[in-house]
Parts: sequence; structure tokens; C-alpha cells
Amino acid sequence: MGNIEQTPQVKAPLFLLETIDVKTKKEAEKKGYIYIEDIDIKDIYRKQYPNDTKTKDVNKMRKILNKEFSRHRIYFDGDFGYKNQLDELEHWKNVALGVREEDKEKGREIYIDLVKQQKEVNIQRQKNVINILKTQRIPRANYDEDLVKQRNDVLKEELKNSEPRNPSLKISEPEVQNNNLIKNNSHQNNNNNLENILKNLKERVGK
Repeated sequence: MGNIEQTPQVKAPLFLLETIDVKTKKEAEKKGYIYIEDIDIKDIYRKQYPNDTKTKDVNKMRKILNKEFSRHRIYFDGDFGYKNQLDELEHWKNVALGVREEDKEKGREIYIDLVKQQKEVNIQRQKNVINILKTQRIPRANYDEDLVKQRNDVLKEELKNSEPRNPSLKISEPEVQNNNLIKNNSHQNNNNNLENILKNLKERVGK
């Protein structure tokens, strides 16, 4: 875990609607955000705070999780790949806007396609974050404890997440293969879509 450069293109799933100043889930979706469902909030909270058996109120869970996992402080596994895709799409959006006057209409069509691609990448990124929060306990420092113990606890948690040795923590080989196949297909589809758009951009506007 650590800091990641924040750009307007990178979106995070919402624990609270007021984070982006909207009042409904539909408004959030229009802006390209996923508002995390109550059932997922409960799963995430139980995973991240296994010792807290008293908190039952979902709204309270949302506030605690929002404070802990602020999108301005944390990145997740895979984020740099998503960010690179979004930055590349943003570059080609600028190219599409800068075409010759006679190609403006074509450039606008391609620009709209690229915006849709960015939205799809952001949705995948947000789903990835939700899945990680539901399945992996994110190491956090406890500032009330001794610093050495705190460091050791964080290292143990990271090791457990990366290389589980307890049989109960291991994932079966078929499950790993299926997950990898899904990821590979997803990335392949994204790459194909991006390549097609870039090819069309070059062919249609002579760049």
C-alpha cells in the first residue's frame, strides 16, 4: 500500500455519496462511479475490522471505511496498470480534439469512443478495489501500540496476503487458473478495444 499520483481520470468506488457531492446512486453512476452496496459494505467492514463485532449500523461502517480508505491516500494492486490505460486514452482524446478542421466530425466520434473506454476502465478499477477490500485485510498501523510490534504486525499481514501458508488460506489451483483466465480475457478485450480505436483514429484522421 502507499501513495499514488491522483489524476482526474482515476476514480474510486464510493463509500459515501457526498464524497462527490451527489445524492443518489444513479447520479454517481452517471459520473462514472460505483456506489458500494450495503451488502458489500458489511463484507468489507467485517474483513477489515474482524475484531469489531458491535458495529451493526451500515452508515457508521461507511463513514469508518471512507475515512480509512480515502482515495487520496491509498492505491491497490493493479492500480498503476489502470492508471496507465487511462492516461493513454486521455492522450488520444487530446489527439482526437486536435485534428484538422475537415476531420473535426470524425475526431469527435472517436473522442466519444475514447470517453466510453475510459469509463469502462474506471469501472473495472473500482470493481477490483471492492473485490480486494472484501477478500484481503489491508495492513494498517496501530499508533497506540509499540512501533516495533506495529511494524511486525503489518509485515505479517502483508506476508499472509501475498503467500498464504495456512491451508485454509490457500486458493485451489483450478480457482487460480479461472481467476487468471478471467483477468487475461478482460485485459485482452481492453487491449483489443484500445488497439481498434487507435487504429481507427490513425486511419480516419490521417495521423
